[in-house]
Amino acid sequence: MRRTLALLLLKVALYAPLVGFAVFCWQQCGAQVWALSTMQPVIGVLERVEHRNTGTSSRRSSRIEVRYRYTVAGQQYRGQDMTCCWLFSGGTEIDPTYQMMQQLQPSQGGAVTVWVDPARPARSVLFRYVPRGAMLVAGIGLFFGFFGARALERYLRRRLGWPA
Repeated sequence: MRRTLALLLLKVALYAPLVGFAVFCWQQCGAQVWALSTMQPVIGVLERVEHRNTGTSSRRSSRIEVRYRYTVAGQQYRGQDMTCCWLFSGGTEIDPTYQMMQQLQPSQGGAVTVWVDPARPARSVLFRYVPRGAMLVAGIGLFFGFFGARALERYLRRRLGWPA
């Protein structure tokens, strides 16, 4: 009985962070990608698009920031996602995000097409694009997380003398 409970707790400790990461990936990226095929275009106003350098002098990073507003069924919304999975891919070298930003800059302060999920109008993007950088982060994280947890579980079972 104690060994069964200990084994259950071991599995929870190993796989709970992986499940949490998978849920986080779905909330930040997967649901938006899933809705892409049903998104409808509306006209919005591009309030801001800019390239920002962030970080300290020893560690520089950059980020593209966009802000826009749009109206769906009489309700006004604000958005900040240029593409899907923006949290994972704010400015990677393997995605054309800087070219997209340059394409948007002449429209700053003017009209822009906003792609909106009709089921959840607060979910929107300016480009119906899934960044490769986001897929790499999520895919590699889930892949190595799962197989790392499996390897650690096997190691701990051997170390503790539990059957496999």
